[in-house]
Amino acid sequence: METYSHGSRNIVTIMSLKHNTPDSSSHAQSIEQDVYPNELVETEQWILADTSGNKKQPAAPWIQSGVVSAHDTSHHAPFETADKWASTGYERGFVFTEDDPFVLIDFDDARDDESGDIDPAVAEFLERAGSYADVSTSGTGVHVIVRGELPDGVKTVNDSFGDHGATIEVYDNKQFGVMTGQHIIKTPTQCTERQELLNELADERRSNPESTPDEALRDPTRSQKEVSKVTQTSNPDVIWDAVKHTDPSDVRWRSDVTEKRNDGTKSRDPSWEHSDSGTRIGEFDTGFVYRKGMIGLDVLQMAALEERIITSPSEYPDGEDYLDAVDALRERGADIPEFSSESHSTELTDIDDIPDISLEEQRERARERGLNWLTTEEVRDRAQRRIHHHLKGGMNAVIRAPTAAGKTHTVATEEWTNHPEVTGGAPIVHLSKTTDARDEAYQMSVSSGLTAKILKSSDTCPVASGRHDSGNGYGNEVLDDLVAGSVTISEWIQTQTERKKIPFGRVHNELNSRCQKQYGKQLPCCRGEQSCQNRSQWDDTHVDPDTETDDTSQYDIIHATHAFAHVTKLIEDANVVFDERPEFTVDASQARLQDAIESFLQEVGASPSTWEEFITIAIGESPSVQFGLRKAIDTDPGDDWYLDDSDAHVYAPAIARALFDADGKGNGRFVGREQFQPFYREETKSETHRATAELKVVITDDYTIRSIHAIPPLRDARCIIGLDARPTIERWRLNTIQSLDSSTLLSDEERRQWRVFERGLLVVQIGNADRAVTRQDALHQSKAEALVNELTEAIPAVQTAITSKAAKDDITQLLPLPSSELSTQTLHYGEEKSRNDFAGEQAGLLIGCIDPGDDPILDWLALLNKDASPERSNEDCDDCDGDGCSHCTESGKERARGRGFEGVDADTATALLESVREMHVAQSIGRYARTANPDEFTVVFAWTDAIPDDLVDITIPDVRCLTDTQHAIVEYIENQDRAVTTREIASELSQDIVKETARQLLEQLEEFGHVTVQEGAGKHGAHLYDVERTVSGLLDV
Repeated sequence: METYSHGSRNIVTIMSLKHNTPDSSSHAQSIEQDVYPNELVETEQWILADTSGNKKQPAAPWIQSGVVSAHDTSHHAPFETADKWASTGYERGFVFTEDDPFVLIDFDDARDDESGDIDPAVAEFLERAGSYADVSTSGTGVHVIVRGELPDGVKTVNDSFGDHGATIEVYDNKQFGVMTGQHIIKTPTQCTERQELLNELADERRSNPESTPDEALRDPTRSQKEVSKVTQTSNPDVIWDAVKHTDPSDVRWRSDVTEKRNDGTKSRDPSWEHSDSGTRIGEFDTGFVYRKGMIGLDVLQMAALEERIITSPSEYPDGEDYLDAVDALRERGADIPEFSSESHSTELTDIDDIPDISLEEQRERARERGLNWLTTEEVRDRAQRRIHHHLKGGMNAVIRAPTAAGKTHTVATEEWTNHPEVTGGAPIVHLSKTTDARDEAYQMSVSSGLTAKILKSSDTCPVASGRHDSGNGYGNEVLDDLVAGSVTISEWIQTQTERKKIPFGRVHNELNSRCQKQYGKQLPCCRGEQSCQNRSQWDDTHVDPDTETDDTSQYDIIHATHAFAHVTKLIEDANVVFDERPEFTVDASQARLQDAIESFLQEVGASPSTWEEFITIAIGESPSVQFGLRKAIDTDPGDDWYLDDSDAHVYAPAIARALFDADGKGNGRFVGREQFQPFYREETKSETHRATAELKVVITDDYTIRSIHAIPPLRDARCIIGLDARPTIERWRLNTIQSLDSSTLLSDEERRQWRVFERGLLVVQIGNADRAVTRQDALHQSKAEALVNELTEAIPAVQTAITSKAAKDDITQLLPLPSSELSTQTLHYGEEKSRNDFAGEQAGLLIGCIDPGDDPILDWLALLNKDASPERSNEDCDDCDGDGCSHCTESGKERARGRGFEGVDADTATALLESVREMHVAQSIGRYARTANPDEFTVVFAWTDAIPDDLVDITIPDVRCLTDTQHAIVEYIENQDRAVTTREIASELSQDIVKETARQLLEQLEEFGHVTVQEGAGKHGAHLYDVERTVSGLLDV
C-alpha cells in the first residue's frame, strides 16, 4: 500500500527538544507531516473542518459557505478538492459512513504536545493496533484508523483509557474526523483490518445493569487461597469474595460455545432465549457480555439466567434468588462455601468493617465466631523455642518470622551463658545489618541484665580517627612519616581499609610494627598499660576450644555488624546469628578492578599483564595458551604489594583466578569461583588453621564484571542462624553457606491473623499496578499528587510515607506538614530495615516499589546455575536491529511487556525478582504498628500490587486523576459565588460534550463527598452543584 504525501512538500520529522535521543522507557513518538493512508485518499468522503472557534464545524466551501451537514453525501468531495481548499484556513476532514470499512478510534488527553510523550496505555494500544495513526489538531489527541466494524448493537464506544486520564471514543459511521496528516512514524501508513480488536474494545467497555449491587462491583477483600479454606460461613462477604474469584472457566455452562477467537475469548448461544447469530453472549476470562445492549454479566447472573432464576440480563438476583444462584454455581463446579446463619467459620471475618470499629470490638467479634489466633507472647515463645532448637542441634537455618515477632529481642535478651546445653559452650555472635540496629540490640541486652559485648569499627582507634595527623589541632604526636607520600596517617589507613579492603586489624599491626622499628616504641594508642581500644575489644571475645578447661564464653552475647563476619577469630566455632540477610558484595568500579588486576599481574610477572589481553586469554583461549598465565597468577604477590601499591586490592589475586576458571552460564554470563586464604589469615584464632573464604564473580561476554561476592569463612562457625521476615533462601545461600535450610515460624494464615488482631495492622492496597519507581522520572507526578492530597484529606493521620530513593524528595514535598514532631516524614526502600521511625504512627503510605531490572536477576541465576531468561517480544532489539547483543542477551528481540521469565527455572527468576520488590514493600509495611498490645488499628495504604498475598486485607480502586476538561469544570464551579447547573457549565465552556461530562463528573464527586447537590432547586427543576473543596482526583477511601 502506498502512502500519500500531498503536493511537493518534504516529509519533516518533528522531535521534541526534550527527547532528541529517547531512551527505551520514553513514550515520545516522532511524527512526519502531510502523510495520509492511500485508501482514504482514494475514497471520496472528504470534507473540511472549521476550527476557528472552540468547536470543529463541518464545512464545504466548494458548495456553500458556513456550516454544512457532514452526513449529506452531496457535500463530500475527493481528497484533492479538500486539500486545495484546506490552504484557505480549514482543516481536512474525513466522513466515516456505514458504506466504508473504516473505523475511527479517537484518543483525547493522550499526548503531551510539548514533549511528544504518549500515554503509556495508548502507546501500547498503537503497537497492538498496527494501523495508521496521526496526531490531533490540539497536539494532545491521537487518531487511529482501522478496518472493521463495531459489533451488532454497539453504536459507539466512549470511556476512560489507562491510568493517566486519557479517554477513548470509537466510531464506525455517522462521524467526521479531522485528518491532520501528522503521521506517527512508528505506526503503519495503511489502515489494517482489526476486527478482533474492535470486538475486544466493545466487549471490555460493557456496562453493568443498574440493579447490580455494590458488593458485586467491588474487588474481593480475601485472596482465593483464603476463601478456598472455608467450607461453611455465616459471613455474606466471604460468599461474595468466592463468587468474585469464580471465573467462567470454573463452571459448566448450558449455553453452547459457537465461536472461539484467537485472543482466547468465546461466543455462546444463550440457552434461555433465541439468537439468530448464535453469538449474543461474549465470554472473557472474568465474565460475560450480553451483546444486545452491551450489558455486562458476571458468573452469578449467567447461572441465574440459565436456571431461569431471573428472566432478563438487566436484572441481578437478590434475596432468596441470590442464594439460589449461589447454590447453582456451586453445583456446577464453583468453589463457594455454603452459607449458614449459625456457622462458626474459621476465616478472617468482617475485614471490610474493621476501619469502622475498635480493635477490641473486632477481636471480640472474631472470638464469637470461633476464631483463635496466636498472641504476641505465644509467637515470641515459639520463636525462642525454634532458635533454641536449631542452636542445640548445630543446624544451620534461616528462620522465617514476621516483623515485630520479637526475633531480635529473643536473641538479644536470652542469658545464653546459662544454656551451654543449647550453645555448646560457644559464644553467641549477633550480627546486625546497620550500626543503629547493632546499638539498639546491645541496649536490649544491657537493659535485660546480660553481660554483653559490642564490637565497633576503626573510628575507636585515635590514630585512625586522625588525632595523630599533622595539623589536626590536638597537639598529639604526629605519625605521618610512618607512611609514604604526602598523606596523613589517617588518610593512609582509610586507603588501606576502604579502597583496598584490607582489614583494619592487619593495617594496625603493620603500623605498630613500623612505629617500633622507627621509634623503638608502639603506636601511641598501644603504649602503657592501656592498649588501643579498637584492638583490646578483641581480647576476650572467644574461648579456645583446644584448651582442656570447661570454660565457656564469659559473654552472653557479642554484638557487631555484618562486616565482622570477615573476622575469622570471631566467627570460628561460634554461633553466628545474622539479623537480616547479609550482602557480601565487593563494592568497586570496573576501572578500579581492572587497575587492581593489572597491578597484580605485573607484580607476579604474568604475561600478558594488561586487562584486555588477560581476560581474552582467560575466557577465550585454549588450555595450552592459558598454562603459563595460570602458573603466574597462582603466585602470592607478597605483603608489600598489598600495603604499598596504590592499585592493590585485597581480592585482586582471587578475582583473577576466579575469572581464569569462569564457565559460561547463559544470558551472556560467565561465573568464576575461587576458594582462597584471605590476606588477613593471621587474624585467625589458631596459628595452624588456615581459614578458607570463597569468592564468586560474574562477568559478561563483553568482559564487564557484573558482581563479586566475597563470602567469609562461615563454614568455620559452629552454627549459622538467619533471622528474616520473608527470606529468599537462594539469596541467603549465595551470601552465606549452601547448607542453610529454611525454617518457617508461622503459616501464612497464622501470620495474617496475628498481624491483624494482635498488632492491629491493616494493609489497604490501592490499584492493581506494581508502579516501579526506580528512576527519577518514573513517578507519575500528577497521579501521586492526587493520591497524597485525597488520602491525607480523608485520613489526616497519614503523615508519613515510604517510597523509592528516586521518588523520596518528590513525595516529601507532597506530604502536608506533620501534626507532631517526627524524626523524618519519609524513608526510602533500602533503608527501612531495622528502622522504628514510624513505630507509633496510626497510618502510613507506601508509594510504588523498586525494580532491579533484569541484569541482577540474571546475575543471581548464573551464580545459582539456574536456566531462565527474560520473555521476549517479536520486536527487533533497538540496540542491535535484531542481530543480537548484550542488551537483548543475544536474542535479537526486545523485552516483552511485563516482568515475566521463561525457561526451566523461570519460577526461581520470578522469586528472585519478588525478593527485591515484595521484600522491601513487606519490610516497609512492618515499620508501622510496632507497639505492644495496641488499642487501635494502624492502617497502611500501599500504592502498589507488589505485596505478598497474606499482607493484603483490603483492595480499593486506583486513584483517578481529573482530565483537563474535568479540571476546567471544577475550577469554573469553584470560581462562582453560587451553585450552578450543568447547562451553565456547558454554555460557559462552549463544548458540546461538557454538559454530559459535567453531569457524570459531578455525580461522582457527590458520591465521594466533594460536592453538594440541591436537587431540582435550579431553573426548570435543574440540579444545582457547589464544590466543597479543591479536588485533585477520585480515591475511594
